[in-house]
Amino acid sequence: MRSSQALKALFFALVLTLACFAQAEEHQRNCKNDSDLLLGKNGVPALFRAKKLRSRIIRHQAPEFPKACRCAGSVQVLARINTEGRIDCFQFLTGHPLLKTGISQALKAWEFQPVEVRGKTVSVLTVITFSAGTAYEFSDDITDSRELPCSSKERLLKDETGKPVLFSSRELEKMAIHKPEPVRDTHLKVGGTLFTDIVVNKKGEVICAKVANGHPILREHAMTAAKQWKFKPLVVDGKETAFAGRLSFFISSY
Repeated sequence: MRSSQALKALFFALVLTLACFAQAEEHQRNCKNDSDLLLGKNGVPALFRAKKLRSRIIRHQAPEFPKACRCAGSVQVLARINTEGRIDCFQFLTGHPLLKTGISQALKAWEFQPVEVRGKTVSVLTVITFSAGTAYEFSDDITDSRELPCSSKERLLKDETGKPVLFSSRELEKMAIHKPEPVRDTHLKVGGTLFTDIVVNKKGEVICAKVANGHPILREHAMTAAKQWKFKPLVVDGKETAFAGRLSFFISSY
């Protein structure tokens, strides 16, 4: 088991080294040596799991899907988040070439709460997986919701495997008939992207909401706004159906 983990660590260290010396391309940002990089016990860069970053994301920009690309699948990116919480370099590991441009541009805007280990702020390596679906939009394993915000007696819309269908923010915006934005607190000089999971009943009312990230005060504003959203009842096979999804709010810091 330990030898397997060591091999994985060595693999990612090798990828990072190659990224440092690779020629600059449109689809990558080259890495320079970083003395603050989090290392494992064996002295090679440690891999920070993407799911640990879900509550730490501050700013997020969804990649633009290339209109000329009739493609789907996943794209994996090895990224380094520096001590300021920004992605300062990355290297594509897999993925269709036409999907990479939009992702490259989006990653430049991402920002996280810096990672601290034993009282020291460190840079971390992580692998981000983007999924390009048939709806011509991207999802990623940091901001993609996989859990319901609450337990409910509502019979939610489910897929063929019996799992709840979780609508994306774009899909929810198209379905909504009343969608107030969060109030911006002018005295609070912070902002960011807040992801809010909701459950909607048969009448189109939000019955529960949970904010996954962000400053506590911003979370309250996002929660208040989300609970006021109204949707046209979703009709499936002639019956009104409850459903769930994730909203994305951006609150400016100025």
